[in-house]
Amino acid sequence: MKAVIWTQFILLLCEVVVCNSQVETAKVTKKAVFDVTIGGKNAGTIVIGLFGEVVPRTVENFVQLTLGQNGYGYKGTKFHRVINDFMIQGPDTNGCQFFITLRSTDWLDGVHVVFGKILEGMDVVRKIASVSTSSVDAPLQDVVISDSRVEDTAPFDVELKGVDNPDDFDDEDEEGEE
Repeated sequence: MKAVIWTQFILLLCEVVVCNSQVETAKVTKKAVFDVTIGGKNAGTIVIGLFGEVVPRTVENFVQLTLGQNGYGYKGTKFHRVINDFMIQGPDTNGCQFFITLRSTDWLDGVHVVFGKILEGMDVVRKIASVSTSSVDAPLQDVVISDSRVEDTAPFDVELKGVDNPDDFDDEDEEGEE
């Protein structure tokens, strides 16, 4: 049995679904885009591919929060918890939070919903992960989703590969950077 390591994936904390560890690909049906600031300065953009065919209700909920429907959402909210080499945790909006894993988290299989993957902006995720934190893992600088939007896309498959080391992260968005 092949185990999938859920590194650089997005997990939602307000719903529980058993993850199929034998699945090797998932279809991205929409993209959520977050512009992020750290300490009031632009840190870049994170693009998240959302698995709308795998977990349609979870993705629809995330899309609504990304767009700010119903009067609340992610725009203007803070990443309130950062644990380097584990995860960055997004805002608690109407009882729903998400986090982006930074390494293998097999103990979370079957506990949280995997509903997306970082497509672009792993450099931004790493910047967030390296922010100094308090003793309770709160960032000492504000890490804010300054803008959020959803982009429609023709559905496409992404590999759900595990990454045990940082060299395996997809860095196509960082070409030319030093």
